[in-house]
Amino acid sequence: MWQPNDRLEAKLGLPPAFEWRPTDDWTFTANYFPLMNFNAIARRWLADGLSLIVVDLGDTEIYFFADRLQVDQRFYVFDQHAAVGLERLLVRGFALEAAASYIFDGQLFQGTSFLSERMDVVAFAPSLGL
Repeated sequence: MWQPNDRLEAKLGLPPAFEWRPTDDWTFTANYFPLMNFNAIARRWLADGLSLIVVDLGDTEIYFFADRLQVDQRFYVFDQHAAVGLERLLVRGFALEAAASYIFDGQLFQGTSFLSERMDVVAFAPSLGL
């Protein structure tokens, strides 16, 4: 961990993370979880425990098939979205978030790895979400 002052913190290694607080009202965070998971959040504190957030998120979920014939065959769920909304801190460690999202690059597919030749690809059209 590298923390040159109380407003900047970087965690170098796996997974890497970054947090910058240029003022008491603003916070920027970013995390990367190999291979295809990342998030970046800009937060503007409005009041005690209430903030305006802008989020960019890419998420991959990986599942093994039951009774699979090929042990390295997996099912992948991948999507990206950008969102803007409000977040309210609740009790310790919990928050409630209400956001409008633009969801894009959604895909379901089979493969031996995320970057391998994909089979049975189902792509979703970009859409709005709440």
